[in-house]
Amino acid sequence: MKHVVGVGNNGRWLREKPGQGEPARKRLVVMLGIALAATSVDAFAQVTAPSAGGDITSLVTANDDISLQGGNYTVNLPTGVTTYSGLISGTGTLTVDSPNGASTLVLTQTPTYTLPAAQKTQTTYYDYVNFLPVTYDGLTSPNVFHGGVTVVSNPDPASLTIGNNTTLQLGNATANNVTLNNDILDNGTLLLNEGSRTNQGGIIRLGGTVSGSGGITVLSPGGNGGIGLSGVNTYTGPSLFLSDGANVGGDHAYASTPDTDFIVIKTSYLPETPVPVLGLPGKIDITQNIWEVYYENDINLDAYTGLVMFRGVYSYTDSGDDDNPSLSNPKLNFTSLPGNASERGVNIEGSIVQFGDGTTSQMFISGNADNTYINLHNNGILGFDYNGTTTLNTAIGGGQYFGSLSTPGIGDIVITGNASNANHVIFTQGEYYNGLTQIDAGTTLQLGDGTQGDASGTPGQVGYYNSSGGNSSLLTADNANGLSTDRITDNGTLIVDNTVGAVDGITAVSLSNIGGSGSLQQIGNLPLTLLANTTYTGATTIGAGSTLYLGTNSSGVAGSIASSSGVALTGTGATLDISQATAETLQDLSGAAGSIVALGSHALTVGTADSTVFAGAITDGGIGGGSAGSLIKVGSGTLVLSGANTYTGGTTISGGMLQLGTGSSSGSVLGDIVDQGTLAFDRSDNAIFSGVISGSGGLLQAGSGTTALTAVDTYTGTTEVASGDLQVDGTITSDVQVDAGATLSGTGQVGGINVFGNLLIGDAAAAAKVMSATRTVTFNPGSQFQIYIDPTGAHSLLQINGSAVLKGGNVSLSAAAGTYTANQSYQILAATGGVTGTFSGVLVNSLNLTPTLKYQADGVYLVLEAANAGSTGSSGSGTTSSGSGTTSSGSGTASSGSGTVTVPTGTASLTPLFPCSQLTLNQCHTERALQMISAQPPTA
Repeated sequence: MKHVVGVGNNGRWLREKPGQGEPARKRLVVMLGIALAATSVDAFAQVTAPSAGGDITSLVTANDDISLQGGNYTVNLPTGVTTYSGLISGTGTLTVDSPNGASTLVLTQTPTYTLPAAQKTQTTYYDYVNFLPVTYDGLTSPNVFHGGVTVVSNPDPASLTIGNNTTLQLGNATANNVTLNNDILDNGTLLLNEGSRTNQGGIIRLGGTVSGSGGITVLSPGGNGGIGLSGVNTYTGPSLFLSDGANVGGDHAYASTPDTDFIVIKTSYLPETPVPVLGLPGKIDITQNIWEVYYENDINLDAYTGLVMFRGVYSYTDSGDDDNPSLSNPKLNFTSLPGNASERGVNIEGSIVQFGDGTTSQMFISGNADNTYINLHNNGILGFDYNGTTTLNTAIGGGQYFGSLSTPGIGDIVITGNASNANHVIFTQGEYYNGLTQIDAGTTLQLGDGTQGDASGTPGQVGYYNSSGGNSSLLTADNANGLSTDRITDNGTLIVDNTVGAVDGITAVSLSNIGGSGSLQQIGNLPLTLLANTTYTGATTIGAGSTLYLGTNSSGVAGSIASSSGVALTGTGATLDISQATAETLQDLSGAAGSIVALGSHALTVGTADSTVFAGAITDGGIGGGSAGSLIKVGSGTLVLSGANTYTGGTTISGGMLQLGTGSSSGSVLGDIVDQGTLAFDRSDNAIFSGVISGSGGLLQAGSGTTALTAVDTYTGTTEVASGDLQVDGTITSDVQVDAGATLSGTGQVGGINVFGNLLIGDAAAAAKVMSATRTVTFNPGSQFQIYIDPTGAHSLLQINGSAVLKGGNVSLSAAAGTYTANQSYQILAATGGVTGTFSGVLVNSLNLTPTLKYQADGVYLVLEAANAGSTGSSGSGTTSSGSGTTSSGSGTASSGSGTVTVPTGTASLTPLFPCSQLTLNQCHTERALQMISAQPPTA
């Protein structure tokens, strides 16, 4: 096995935090490798002359220089603290133990001894490499390290063992720059002491790895000193404790410590990744909770640390001790304390950092914008990968430490993961970085949590408390301080849930440059404005009480959601407002009752192959004002409008079907309609459409109610009456098919008519009604021709400028109450092209009448006779029940004399024929009587 263990004399630049009153500085730090072989160490150090071997306790207590001679050596410490200022050199292994009780050995010089040659297993070589670019979730970091590395194969075993109940301390208040390059088996405590503030600049470096059941404690007085802990350290002790906070900065570089329980810091913490494979970036997995003791105990990640993953929680601690830190009240993480005690943050200096590992469900930083920060510099990358929903109450900026929001950050934010862990991250602060925001498929980024925030006191002042909540926004190209390169790649779900009156003071949010295959949900009651370059292809959802504006940027480029797969307005008050933009296209539109689409003066184009229902209202006006907005329906699907739409610029159906209503009593538009597809009416009540319908499309009457057309309509497609009643009181040029059970009525003009159902002319209040047809009219078997007459002679008439084709069906007569002249003839159908065929019979609403039909070249006539007229008399003379007549040869015939027929008041209108099994006895008798009436043959 081979792995890269460190960098050579090219070193690297590490950005350091300035001291109080000091300017920012950079310092070149040369990193040694991990688990370096003797040849590596000897290249940099001189070995002193050998001393005694064996049990060397007395030599240690005497402060002699000790040269190991290849054996295994033991130091059995007395209780208390033993300080050894000599030098241990040579070869061998060393065990430091405490047989008499807890003991500490302090080394003030760097040991140079190495593992005996017979125990060495590793081989090393030094190489200068160009590390490959670091990639993360499809993104590539521009920060590529070039330098020398030491490559180790088959690492050596430990050459230093720390026994139980034993502390081995490197360095003290006066000794610094102590380095230990041995691999260590730590079953006690390894204490690293950087030195004193008066002796700043001390660097303690562990070049090897640390294993065993013990822990590591770091004492740091601050200044410019630091700790270098390299390698993948597998010790399982309780903690990595970083003591005595370096509040003016320091170089504290630590590699992986996967098996500790927690990390306590009183200093700056600089995780440093190893390089496990030549030429590839390293990775460090920090699984522990990190406890911060007081102000400016921050975490710093330089540009060449590879991927650093934080899986725990970064919290303030005010109770417990270094071996058992805790927080007396969780609210303190969200409270501004005296001395800024709870303030803490993460500085990402071009590195790649991830919060969470896809299984954890608690946000790494526990705090808010007043006491925590994230600074993103030098094109760093910050990823979030959690299991379920987590909330980040910390702002991401680019300032210096707690001036985080003074300058925009520079870097990328990634919501990573997939649908299996439902990673849903909520931001509750105004984020302030320039770069990419990437939302992976199956994940969610939410801006704002839908609350006004939980806050008390004055922001920025001691005692201010803000536990969570509030609004959030992102810098995008058309915002103040936004750049043209700022963009959102949404392949998952972007939710905006901001609230009017939130404590963070965010009163308006706009976004632009949104691409990807994901969706957008605007569900807060604070409006969201979309500006230029919104090309995401997923669905757009607008929640109840939420408003989505399409605006125009300073260059005059309007926002658009034309690429979105569709827009759904899911509740009352949900509003899409395009009045500030230009003409807009929606692939699909659906919406609940009470939702609004405001057009201003623009055209809205809607439709795909899908069928959708919009129950809200499409209106003129909106925040940008305007009138005469219009609707254009495209695509092969059906758009159903079931609300009262009040836009005034007209409607165009370029494809598919536009349906008004869903079988209830609503669904309407104003103005004219250009119909190049199909216009359908589906209402249960009586509705009037007075606009002009033109175009090559057709019309469908689908509802159970009555739709009245009153304009001069010029559309040329087919008209079908599938149910209910289409009442033509204006003009249509289209041919009409009337399906079984449906009715065509009115006094207007139509094209041809093909009747399988009912053709109704006139009504009981006004019998003298005429319907005109400009082409052939056909009555099919089972059809009905429903007409009205009254005693004044007024009657219904179908005027056909063409032929009448009669294939059966019945004439259904409704006679108003009163007295009629016997044998009066009424023309009920006039056809310039002649009449072919006959009706099957006549149905009448009075048993006092015997109507008959007469067929002539120019039409069909109805003749009324008294019921039973012309019945045979018993004594050779015939009589009629009303009027006068003559008989001959014992048979009577009705004459055209002056008799009268009376229809009683209250006679009901006729209903279609039914089998007796469906009727009462009296109804059955009546029905049979009506069925006895038959059509008469044509007369000359």
